[in-house]
Amino acid sequence: WLPLLAYNPNRVDDLTRQWLDPRRNRAAQIEERIARLARELEQGDEAAWILSSEHLQSRLTTPEELRRLRNLLERHFKAIELILYIRRPIATAVSLWSTAVQCGHPFSTLPGPEQPYWHNLCDHAATIRRWRAAFPGAPLQVRLFQRGDLLEGDLLSDFCAAAGIPA
Repeated sequence: WLPLLAYNPNRVDDLTRQWLDPRRNRAAQIEERIARLARELEQGDEAAWILSSEHLQSRLTTPEELRRLRNLLERHFKAIELILYIRRPIATAVSLWSTAVQCGHPFSTLPGPEQPYWHNLCDHAATIRRWRAAFPGAPLQVRLFQRGDLLEGDLLSDFCAAAGIPA
């Protein structure tokens, strides 16, 4: 839900079709979810929260959407730290292609860099610039999503170390 809460108001895609009821007012549904998130955050006594979704990077692509996300998070958190996992662009493209084929897309070859969605996911420099601009001053760690570069070869161990939390 988190990426969806920051979407531009008229954006329609598979996430909006899956999570939003087209018979109901969209803005009201978003506000309900934001209120639900706020209640959940208020009920917790945790010192740190981890909010994670691969859709944050893949779907929030405009400065307005990232600002909307930042504004939402800043209402609830004193500090925000970002951890971004990237893999070699060709490995990213192959993973995307494999997932798409498994989901029934009829790709017989990898889409090229002219395809906007794929380009967005493989252009790590643009991603880093976008997130730094949207969250000025927030620490941003860029980690390599490759077994040989992960602490103990394990994503969860690597993430915990990067986040400064016990494994």
